[in-house]
Amino acid sequence: MSSQEEATPSRNIEIKAQVGDKEAFQKKVAIAEGLTGAKAEVIKQHDVFFNSQKGRLKLRYLEGHSSSVQEEADVFGRGCGVVKFFKEKRFLELDDDYEHVDQAVDYLIENELQPDDGTGCYRELRERFNLDYNSNCCCQEDNACLSKKSCDHGENYTPSQGELVLRESLQVVMECSENCLCPATCWNRLVQFGPRKKLKIKTSLIVANQLGLFTEEFIPQGGFICEYAGELITKNEALRRNQLNDSMSQKNYVLCLNEMSLDGATSIQTFYDPERRGNIGRYLNHSCDPNCQTVSVHIGCPLPRVGIFARRNIQPGEELFFDYGGGNFAIEPSIQTNPKPCLCGTSICRGNLPSYCY
Repeated sequence: MSSQEEATPSRNIEIKAQVGDKEAFQKKVAIAEGLTGAKAEVIKQHDVFFNSQKGRLKLRYLEGHSSSVQEEADVFGRGCGVVKFFKEKRFLELDDDYEHVDQAVDYLIENELQPDDGTGCYRELRERFNLDYNSNCCCQEDNACLSKKSCDHGENYTPSQGELVLRESLQVVMECSENCLCPATCWNRLVQFGPRKKLKIKTSLIVANQLGLFTEEFIPQGGFICEYAGELITKNEALRRNQLNDSMSQKNYVLCLNEMSLDGATSIQTFYDPERRGNIGRYLNHSCDPNCQTVSVHIGCPLPRVGIFARRNIQPGEELFFDYGGGNFAIEPSIQTNPKPCLCGTSICRGNLPSYCY
């Protein structure tokens, strides 16, 4: 995220994602059989190598076979992903060509683990990162996964204005993954196709001397924009980085996603930091009345991704914003740490940027 002031902005952001009752929540974070992502497995199948690490298939062409690989048309034009077809197998290949203005920041296509610091917290995070769900759909048709009647993962997206959009009021999404039997063009796959095209990084219209993210095309309500992707870090590492940045008057980018059951009995925190390694989502600024919203998205893994979706129809040329506090609960001044003034200028501005102790 971008800052709204130059000196020590707070970046402790919490998003509450209600995921059902306690029993249902525990099922959603159930562990699958074994570690599947500890290291990438390169498998030779039908003369094509593909990398199965962390739910994204990336095609590697063998010499002499590239001419046999065909591109399959996506009726929804999802993101920067391209479905390739070869010998009755479909593969999703990402072509995310966005770049950071600051070349010192590494561009990540998806979340990656922080460096190993030798702690037990890191080992727990790595275990969550490497686990897969054992609940996978058996659908055979592209549109079968739109409904929960035919797919346990369904009813997340619906076709609208030529693209798949998020159904209203959803805070948690379960997308199909490569572990499911449905095709790569399944209509319950959206975030995994990567950021939408025609996004642009340029100087913010409301935040002085800061960059922002803009759209060059119309985005319908519920349209997917991009992930907020970066390093997955432990809680202790998040606190350490925030304290270090504050001491050096630098910006904090850490986002805390807090998933909890409806009864509040079970909760899991996940921390993301795109400061040094991240994607285009780091350029969205804060607004108390934003045009975007954040959603917890699970794609075959207990560790969620943070998806950013249009909260309303967005016109070409608009700057994109989301509420750094999630926008669905009140902030008590007593839990704010060094509150910083908010400069969004909207009629419902809360006065200060969200700031939380986690």
